[in-house]
Amino acid sequence: MQTVWLRPCYDEDPNEKYKVMRAEAEVTCDRYLDDNTRYAFDDGSPDCWRQVLVRVPGITDFMGIDSDRDALQYRSGQNEDELRAQREELEDEGYRTLALKQLEFQAVIYLLNREAIKTGLVKMLWLDEHDYSAWKNRVAPSCLGALAGAFLSCIQLDEITGGTSGRGSMITR
Repeated sequence: MQTVWLRPCYDEDPNEKYKVMRAEAEVTCDRYLDDNTRYAFDDGSPDCWRQVLVRVPGITDFMGIDSDRDALQYRSGQNEDELRAQREELEDEGYRTLALKQLEFQAVIYLLNREAIKTGLVKMLWLDEHDYSAWKNRVAPSCLGALAGAFLSCIQLDEITGGTSGRGSMITR
């Protein structure tokens, strides 16, 4: 899964706090979007981050086309019928919800907007193939290194969230 670090807030007040958060994060992303001449578009609205999709198109692009040339191949595996069927058979409704939701994710944006910097918690936006936030979480910067390791180990969303199937929940590792 592609990960993107996005900082759209360059206010003077939280600048020092941002530096501490970034240092604590110890995470390697596919892309660091941290340039006030390109990404300073935090106007306080909840969806101001979406402007990055105009500046950096392709964040959620598919990986290619299958060998039969009739289906797009997504990073998430959402078009793999066998995988979807396995997840639909899970007995626990909470785990089933998370397992199916995970098939939608193409990218994760670690969002450092004004609210995130003030609270000291990184917002995680899990984007689907249409660039919509299919899921949201918050996480302490010091937990991002372990979370990045979990992504590399292909840990499932239900394990990361501790089985909590609510959007916006806090992730602790």
